Amino acid sequence: NEWKRFSLRNRNLFEFRFRNNASNSWRYRNRLTFQYPILKKKKEIFTPYAANEIYYDFTEKTLSRNEVSVGVSRDLAKNVGADFYYLL
Repeated sequence: NEWKRFSLRNRNLFEFRFRNNASNSWRYRNRLTFQYPILKKKKEIFTPYAANEIYYDFTEKTLSRNEVSVGVSRDLAKNVGADFYYLL
C-alpha cells in the first residue's frame, strides 16, 4: 500500500532567547511535517516534504511567526544528510 510510506512528524521546542537590545524571552515552537519518500528498487532516493512551524512568544503573549516550507531531503551517508527547501 502506497500510503504506508507517508509519515507525519511533530516537533515541539521551548526556546529561551538572550537579547542585547530587548528583554529576554521564552518562545514555544511547534513544527508539523508531512513527508513521503520516493523509492527506486525499494531504496529511498529522496524524500519530499511540506512543513509548517508556528512560534508563540510568552513575553508578547502572541503567535509571533509562522513559517511554511517545502523541500526535499536526502541521506548522503549514515550520519550525513542534506535538505533543499523554500521557506516562506
